[in-house]
Amino acid sequence: MDKKCFCNKKKIKLRLAKDFTENVIDILYCPDCLDQAGPETLVVNVLRDKNNIGLWGIRFNKIVLKDQDPEEYIDKYLYFAGVFIMQKCIFDFLPKDVKIRSPYRILGYKGDVPEGYENITGPDFLLMANGKPIKFPKKTRSGPLESYKKASGDF
Repeated sequence: MDKKCFCNKKKIKLRLAKDFTENVIDILYCPDCLDQAGPETLVVNVLRDKNNIGLWGIRFNKIVLKDQDPEEYIDKYLYFAGVFIMQKCIFDFLPKDVKIRSPYRILGYKGDVPEGYENITGPDFLLMANGKPIKFPKKTRSGPLESYKKASGDF
């Protein structure tokens, strides 16, 4: 089943569970039109598909989902993320079997994704803060025995 994005620039195939129809997705947002999405849009960062890398948005149709998945449906973020993760409604270009590294990350609702979020791609990525890479200390512990020290202080 093909679905066009909000700006009509991209058309992608969706893989749906047998009891789902194309109407479970209300609006699909490509990386070019995601900025126009509402706060309840599920944001997915596609990492390893060179033709579709970027932040995608899915706004599910709650009425249709409630009708087509009445036993499982709850109006909560975890349900909508689960629909994608359990491949009941997922982009067809993503592999069915993920063995080692996931080709995507679910970032949450668009309203929860931090402002200025940098698109993180590829297996070797840098965490960004204010547009600059975060530099972690080279030595985080003094040695292997440090983890065995007794804790001190008030808890």
